[in-house]
Amino acid sequence: MTQKFLKAGIIVHVLALFVSSYLVYHHYELLNGSTEASFCSINAKVDCDTVNSSTYSEIKFDLADTVVRIPVATLGFAYCLLVLLLSLMALRNHFQTREITVFLMLSGFLSACMSLTMAAISLFVIKTICIMCFLLQLTTITGFVLMLLAVKSLDGSFKETRKRLDTKKFTSYIVTAVIVFTLAQGITYFSLYKPIPTPVFDKEEFLHNLAQQDVKTIEPGSSARIGNLKDPKITLVEFADFQCPTCAKASLIVHRLVRGYHNDVQLIFKHFPLDMSCNPSIKYPMHQYACEAARAVYCAKEQGAFEAYSVYAFENQKDLTSDTLKKWAADKKLDMQKFEACWNTDETKAAVLKEIQQGINLDVGATPTFFINGKKHEGIVTEPMLRALLKQTN
Repeated sequence: MTQKFLKAGIIVHVLALFVSSYLVYHHYELLNGSTEASFCSINAKVDCDTVNSSTYSEIKFDLADTVVRIPVATLGFAYCLLVLLLSLMALRNHFQTREITVFLMLSGFLSACMSLTMAAISLFVIKTICIMCFLLQLTTITGFVLMLLAVKSLDGSFKETRKRLDTKKFTSYIVTAVIVFTLAQGITYFSLYKPIPTPVFDKEEFLHNLAQQDVKTIEPGSSARIGNLKDPKITLVEFADFQCPTCAKASLIVHRLVRGYHNDVQLIFKHFPLDMSCNPSIKYPMHQYACEAARAVYCAKEQGAFEAYSVYAFENQKDLTSDTLKKWAADKKLDMQKFEACWNTDETKAAVLKEIQQGINLDVGATPTFFINGKKHEGIVTEPMLRALLKQTN
């Protein structure tokens, strides 16, 4: 009977391995700045993206100038590998069956407790359901039940099994677990995470320059906003141009920062196209399609697709034309009738011009320009900068 339960456990944990692999991959995709909705992001209540990008979905390690983020799903992935490895060892070597089965039951109990905790956080704290997360939690709990039954079938009772245990063998299983978990964490992190090279900055000079400035009040108006919209510690107001190469890099970095620090940061995006056709501060031709791009992103925002469309526009800015702006809207499944009707209306042009005028009034002369809690910073805002600011506010 014990072997039957072990074999059933192998089947369950193979399924769990595939599910956890997807969740690990998905988490790193979100961390790397992907704005594509996953197949299990169905609505506001059933959304894998929301759960798998929350602060509860990762374990953070603070280093000197950055944060290493390990998805909680990686623990599930490593645990499944451990169960499969030890179960196969138990099936091949009957002299280890008792100790391995008990070890798997104990580790399964910890895994089941963690699964129940994560399910409760999803339901009652985040208040959003992640289908794939629940599937992983269900399989790990099922795996624990199977190991419990396997232990019971060994000697007829838990008490008798405990008497016959060779506890010295547990040390080797613990070492095996540490090796498997370490390798799983390292391999997934270095193969899936895509760090962005950022310029070195002088922390003291950066903070001093901000401290010397007066705080500017910048009305959000109808501008796109992401992150913590209620009580952020840091509000970033970005003035950017969709044909500006540095803005494209800044966009990728700042979207990662908002995802990674979404409890602390709010981003307010404002258009400042370096195009004389809509920006009165530009006196000669520069970026031919920047004004059109600004209006297109504004219209995408009106359909709730600001982040997905703007990131895609920055990533593909070398191909930016009037035609590609429409094609991208269609690719993002926007209502094309509404999009095209919005694009060249006086209302849209006025909304973009209002943001441009805000930038002019604030002496924005280059893109990207950020206002960090109302204080001006020209260029990219990096994670070390944000961490320095957060430490200062705490």
